[in-house]
Amino acid sequence: MFNCVFKIKKYIVLAFFFFLISFTLGYIHSLIAPELLDQMVEGLSPLVEKLTSLPNWQLALIIFFNNVLKVSLSMFLGVFFGIIPFFFLVLNGYVLGVVATGVDLNIFFASIAPHGILEIPALLIGVGMGFSLGFRALKYGKSIEVDWRELKKLTILIVIMLLLASLIETYITPTIINLLI
Repeated sequence: MFNCVFKIKKYIVLAFFFFLISFTLGYIHSLIAPELLDQMVEGLSPLVEKLTSLPNWQLALIIFFNNVLKVSLSMFLGVFFGIIPFFFLVLNGYVLGVVATGVDLNIFFASIAPHGILEIPALLIGVGMGFSLGFRALKYGKSIEVDWRELKKLTILIVIMLLLASLIETYITPTIINLLI
């Protein structure tokens, strides 16, 4: 199953590079303009209130389906020259960088690491596949070939990773954060 990941490793590395750069830019931008974090928090507060009022199992499902939808779109819409996965990845990295300036970095990493250890690689693999399709579309045009068995294996792997990440994010991460606060 992991052979399909190794086949697109250069695209995953490229995705990681863009993610890291956008995270760094978001972090620096928020340090220069602290009101950016305030605006983001203000805009997201109503959504966060609604989500945190849900039972854990519903929250886990929402997180899971949201992540599967976004990563799937990044994978399959990558055929449009990799543009959509690029913007999705950069936006996520940037927002995460901005958020990182709002709390102590130990708390930030403790709140991201438990589920992020699965969620971020799933994102990078999905975007890497999107980049792979995009580069093939640029190279071959309409005659792009897709190995559907490999794509199916990759999709199953990503879905499993995102399912586990959503459960960890809902049931374990809050406990870790509460221990640190």
